[in-house]
Amino acid sequence: MLHILSRTPIDLAILERTSTGDMVILIEDAVIEALATSPNSQHWQLILQSQRVCVLAADLAVRGLASDQILNGIEIVDYQGFVQLTINNEVIHSWH
Repeated sequence: MLHILSRTPIDLAILERTSTGDMVILIEDAVIEALATSPNSQHWQLILQSQRVCVLAADLAVRGLASDQILNGIEIVDYQGFVQLTINNEVIHSWH
């Protein structure tokens, strides 16, 4: 399953609903969650042990964030990569 998260702050209950093998992509304001300095960075590190987490490059750029500010293990994808994630996952849940 692909989880699309677009808002911050992210309710940790949402993250607890993800499962091993799921994928998460952070878009729009949720890209702030990908920062190494995010209040939820420890929780993201746990998720990264069993799930792929991506962040949309364009949304990072719009917010003036650089790749070296992102938590290790979170992948930066472009729009083509985002589309590929949706193709590769039969079930998609967008959290608002």
